[in-house]
Amino acid sequence: MIRSIGVTTIALALWAAPVVAQDAEVIGDTTTVEETEEAVEEATDETADVADETADVAEDAADVAEDAAETAEEPIETHDWEYALSATDRAPGARGEVRVTEGEPANTFVLEVSALPAVDELDEPNRDVNAYTVWIVPSKDRVPESTLGGVLNVDPETGQGTFNGTTSLDTFGVIVSATADGAPARIGGIPVLTGIPVSPEPAAEPEAPAAETPVEESEMPAPEMETPTEEPPAEDAGTPPTPEAPGGAEG
Repeated sequence: MIRSIGVTTIALALWAAPVVAQDAEVIGDTTTVEETEEAVEEATDETADVADETADVAEDAADVAEDAAETAEEPIETHDWEYALSATDRAPGARGEVRVTEGEPANTFVLEVSALPAVDELDEPNRDVNAYTVWIVPSKDRVPESTLGGVLNVDPETGQGTFNGTTSLDTFGVIVSATADGAPARIGGIPVLTGIPVSPEPAAEPEAPAAETPVEESEMPAPEMETPTEEPPAEDAGTPPTPEAPGGAEG
């Protein structure tokens, strides 16, 4: 009886061994799956972070490309020299600038103004003005010889305006005036902006010292020489005077 129990016990042990081993493998597999899920979640989070960063970079690149496109559409202005215009007491807040580009056979210039009053506001009793005109001035001393450049269109709300002109003058000034119409015969009206650059005068060269004119020998005064004064010879005190011979002595 005892022997059969032992045999039975051994048989049960042999049958249970694979089951225990199978449970251990399941436990091991369960642990591996959990670790894998955590790794997958971490990888998913990292992928999402990278995707967000990539999206941010792409958005920044799109902004840069848009800015570059806007800059490319804007014309690049170049000019050789410029000067500002001064406002008169009829338009104290106005501003103006002239940019000149030298060329052949004529120079071109761009006039930009801002804060000009509406031209109708400059009307005077018995004197109506209806247009802003641009005048090209040869020099400060030749204002009456100014020539009409054209009409300056100004926005009545902002007071801004731009005028493009040409002139054959190398240096010139600009006067903006409110006139009765856009084609006056000569400069006049109510000036609101003026600018006449003064060309710097070349520095005077220092005068060279006058060269000394050589004097000819004939013109040179003769040197003064002292004339020696003749003195009588001194008498020899040691020699007696020679006696005169007697007048009646015969030989």
